[in-house]
Amino acid sequence: MDNDEAVAARLLVLATAPQRRSKSGRLRTLLPAIETSLQAGLSLKVILAELNKQGLEMNIGTFKSTLYRIRSKGKNPPAKTAKPTPKNEAIAGAHQVQQNAGPSKTPPAPNGTKVGEPKRFEWDIEKNQKPEW
Repeated sequence: MDNDEAVAARLLVLATAPQRRSKSGRLRTLLPAIETSLQAGLSLKVILAELNKQGLEMNIGTFKSTLYRIRSKGKNPPAKTAKPTPKNEAIAGAHQVQQNAGPSKTPPAPNGTKVGEPKRFEWDIEKNQKPEW
């Protein structure tokens, strides 16, 4: 058990060592201080300059996109289900009507093709027929 505690302590040291952590991980830890600085009126450029001085080097584009990703992960993501809208309800209603309409009135598949396959083009058969535009 003592060995497990030593391993856990070592992992905790590694997790908090700034040189071992990713830039986004370090920014995630610093996010409350960054947000407070922004609310106090500091610009992103000033905050980034201070971070660069402290060893967290990145350009402004990387800084902005990383902040965006961290902030968006912190929020509750919206549900993946479609909200009922008039368009969705109309589509669902049309689908219901189609299901209740009875047997399909589509013609049977031509000889040599299976249902769902595209019709094959036969030059000898089709050359004397007019196209179905």
